[in-house]
Amino acid sequence: MPVTQTFIIRTPMPASIPPATVLAHLHQHGPVFRAKDSITAWDAIPVPYASIANDPFFLPDADSIAAYRVRETIPILGSVRAPLRFPAVFQNGPTGMRVRVDAPGGVRVWTQYIVRKRGSGPLGEKARGGGEETWSDGEDDASDSRGWEMVEILRMQGPRLFMPFASGQAKKTHQDSSRKFMKQLVDAGQGSAQVTEGRDV
Repeated sequence: MPVTQTFIIRTPMPASIPPATVLAHLHQHGPVFRAKDSITAWDAIPVPYASIANDPFFLPDADSIAAYRVRETIPILGSVRAPLRFPAVFQNGPTGMRVRVDAPGGVRVWTQYIVRKRGSGPLGEKARGGGEETWSDGEDDASDSRGWEMVEILRMQGPRLFMPFASGQAKKTHQDSSRKFMKQLVDAGQGSAQVTEGRDV
């Protein structure tokens, strides 16, 4: 029987980086791939509409959807690495992005990237597991509204025996890649546009 785990990863956005710049970077998709050291290549493929049509994770706006065939190598024992190939479906939204990955081994990963003001309040149903295991690297403090943050809500589902390895690998990879994603923007010293608050994607 498959099990589900949820991770919430919060990455502060430097004051020098406007929210609109972070959104634009997310919507390009390439910077998200480049922020993951384990990913070696990604190629655009036709969107598998049949496989996502009944997935409530996606928003109705199909025009914003793109799909890729991703190549990745992951460590399995010491210096030994295993090559992986899997499809990933991306959907841009008004305040972030949604990604679904159908990984090998029967593991499926749904990730929401949300750009929002700190102190915006609990993520509520977005991160509620209904009995599932949930891990967070910090709690939202409604009294702290200084600056903005990029939040990742990552939900994984897969076979019970495989999940400890898969979830541990995913948590570390997403924590590292979120920091690297933000560092890319700092190093690039991009823009000064602003974004208005909207609903979370």
